[in-house]
Amino acid sequence: MNVKIYDDHETILQPGKVPNCIYFIDKAEVNVVDPTGLFNLVALRKGSYFGEYPVLHQMGTNFTFVTGKSNDLKDKSGM
Repeated sequence: MNVKIYDDHETILQPGKVPNCIYFIDKAEVNVVDPTGLFNLVALRKGSYFGEYPVLHQMGTNFTFVTGKSNDLKDKSGM
């Protein structure tokens, strides 16, 4: 497992992108934004994860994932 620290308000995934790992949130939050970019659908917090469906099915995500403040994400890419 690798740890990657993202800057505040950094985009992690955009619609159509196929992630190469599953993300686990260790600190702070990640906002899931609708495809139009107008609405935050949900805030994922410590203990949450995302990216598993697109990784397992090798398809792009439908949403944008943007960090909140002070984020540490752990990924299962093995890289």
